[in-house]
Amino acid sequence: MKPYRNSLDKVQASEGLKHRTAKMMEEELERQGSPATKKDRAPEYVKRSGSVFGRGRIAVASSVVAAVLFCAVFFPVFFTLTGSRDGLKNDIVRRIEQDPGTASTVPTELEEFFENYSGEPKQNGSPVDTAGATTQTVDGYIYKFQNTELSITDASDETKTASVKFAHLTPAAMYLSGNRLICVGSVSGNTAVTVYDITDRLGPKEVKDGGVSVTGRLLVGALDGNRLVLAIHYRVVDKEDKSALIPKINSAEIDAKKVHNYEAGGGNHSNFIVVLTVHLETLKVDYTAHIGLYGDYDTVYAAGKALYVFNIDFSTAAYEGSGAQRKQTGTVTTKVYKIDLTSFARLTPFVIDGAVTDRAHADVSGGNLRVAAFVPFKDIPSDEDVSFVLVCVLDGALNKLGEYEPITVGDTRWSAKFFENSVDITVGEALNPIRIDLSNPANLKPLAASGMVT
Repeated sequence: MKPYRNSLDKVQASEGLKHRTAKMMEEELERQGSPATKKDRAPEYVKRSGSVFGRGRIAVASSVVAAVLFCAVFFPVFFTLTGSRDGLKNDIVRRIEQDPGTASTVPTELEEFFENYSGEPKQNGSPVDTAGATTQTVDGYIYKFQNTELSITDASDETKTASVKFAHLTPAAMYLSGNRLICVGSVSGNTAVTVYDITDRLGPKEVKDGGVSVTGRLLVGALDGNRLVLAIHYRVVDKEDKSALIPKINSAEIDAKKVHNYEAGGGNHSNFIVVLTVHLETLKVDYTAHIGLYGDYDTVYAAGKALYVFNIDFSTAAYEGSGAQRKQTGTVTTKVYKIDLTSFARLTPFVIDGAVTDRAHADVSGGNLRVAAFVPFKDIPSDEDVSFVLVCVLDGALNKLGEYEPITVGDTRWSAKFFENSVDITVGEALNPIRIDLSNPANLKPLAASGMVT
């Protein structure tokens, strides 16, 4: 009881001191002739004195409570987010380390069909469509992005020209949008994007905040209004180099929370597709990355607000028997994946008979995807090549709307060229292509004008 008694005595002594101090102040005020009355003065002083200390105690207590609450809320969230981020990254690294390196192996019987696509996908040279060509003539000016140099020339007077030199940059694509000119090139294994202000056509100025560098090589690009969409492929070459397992943007590793994981073709987790979106008005850069979706033989096609990945599966090419009795009972197939560049919602992939080996063999019109797929097929005993081409149309949700019967091409080279309502399939050196009417996707048919024979 003594500690309590001592504490009580101290409190009473403190209260007595406070009142004595108030009394002394009253007397001092009266001597100075203060107009304040005794009733008003003493309680107000005491009130003020008490309230100051009270506010201080309350403020300190409030700060302590706030700090405790902040720690209680912030640190668990921080460590949860950090742990979640690290957990996602660890999962990506684990998939890369366990990946065998290739999604599927080309069967011996099909090697000759795909020898031109071995190692790196062969996609008709330029990785971009006409809009991204490295030489363009627009509104009276000739733009060239070649041999580490950008030049702009007045088409009416070629003595009027401007040029910009690049160091160690291999041109890949060039885009024009209003007063913006975007050069995309490769340097030291990276894809570099440089933006120029060409308000003065013969005085291009680099926009310092518009540049971005991504590890990997450009697969395909597309201009969609004021957005430039680039698909960049990054392959993990050395799994022992831990600093090179994750692709980088401007030297910083991509955010693991922006990585979408797929199980396409049974693997390919050593391959990333980084989808880079550059908003040309604000120069804001967005990105997502997609792992397990792309391999050595696959094709990527960009159209508007969507990216299509054609993932070839060789495991479906089945064979039976041996010697003279050996025959092919199944063919290569392609899984078609659609990446919505707005919502990134996943659609169930559609499986096409055959291989889509070139982006020129795909096209989007009216929201529908039109595809020409190569179906390699050989009668093994006779060694007769009876390969053919299929043309099919899918809607925006990857549902099949129609398919045209096989077009036999054998061992002859072929090509496809799409138009608004048709596609031309040219076999070998034929002068007259096989033209298929695509105006009614549910009823694909040859056009009489093509003079075709199937």
